[in-house]
Amino acid sequence: MNSSTEHQDASDGACGFTTHLDILREMPIFTGMSLDVLKVLAYLSSNETYRDGDRLCVQGEMFDNCRSITMGRVEILRAPEGGTPVVVGTAGGGWAFGGLALLTHVKSLYTIRAKGDVECLVLSREKFQKAAERFPQMLPRVLHVVVEHMFSWEAKVLSSLERNTATPEEVHGLTLF
Repeated sequence: MNSSTEHQDASDGACGFTTHLDILREMPIFTGMSLDVLKVLAYLSSNETYRDGDRLCVQGEMFDNCRSITMGRVEILRAPEGGTPVVVGTAGGGWAFGGLALLTHVKSLYTIRAKGDVECLVLSREKFQKAAERFPQMLPRVLHVVVEHMFSWEAKVLSSLERNTATPEEVHGLTLF
C-alpha cells in the first residue's frame, strides 16, 4: 500500500521544495526547462512511499504520473501476452519513469514493484498540464527531449537488430514516420 502527500508538510518546508527542484533538474525530460517552470513543477510534485512488494504501476493499466525513485530499489517486470511476469531489470535512486504519461493517456508497458521500502517524487499529468497552461513554452522543450530520446532509442534498437542480422520485415513499422 502506498501513502501520498500532496505537498510537503510543514516540517519538510523549503527542504522538500528544494529537494524536488534538485530532482526535477536531473530528470532528462525536463532538460532545458527554465528555473521558473521547474519551481512550479517542484511545488506541484508530491511524495509517495511504497513497501516491499507494492506495485508503483501495473502493465496494461492506465498510467498518469511521472515518478522518480528517491530512495530504495524497484523491479521492472514484463509479462508476454497471457504469460507470467518476468523481472527484466531493477532500478534505484534517480531512475525516473512515466514521462510520456505527462503528455497523454498511456498504458504502462511494464509493472514496477517495490523491492523493500521505496520513496518517489510524483508529478501527475493533471498538474503538469496545468503548469503547461501557465507556461506554454515548456511543451515544445519537452517534446524536443522526447523526440530526441525516441530517435536515440530507435538507433540502439536498429543497431542491435543489425548485429543479430535482422531482416527488414522485422523492423518495419519501428520508425515513427
